[in-house]
Amino acid sequence: MLHVHNGDSTAGTARKADLYGEHLAWREALVCGPAPSGLSGDDFRQVRARHLSDAYGVNLQDCEKELREQ
Repeated sequence: MLHVHNGDSTAGTARKADLYGEHLAWREALVCGPAPSGLSGDDFRQVRARHLSDAYGVNLQDCEKELREQ
């Protein structure tokens, strides 16, 4: 069973509670910022990474890497 959690904290709590299955921490809040349709996966991640980098002051390359891994 795959559990998709809202962030690392929630996923960590579920793991510590020994909840059966695989736990994925979803870190992307699509309700904030641009989420254009019709883009390739790579182009969409670049748009989102630019937004997250600008909005939250995170390193652009690190953000792109984490979105790819997610």
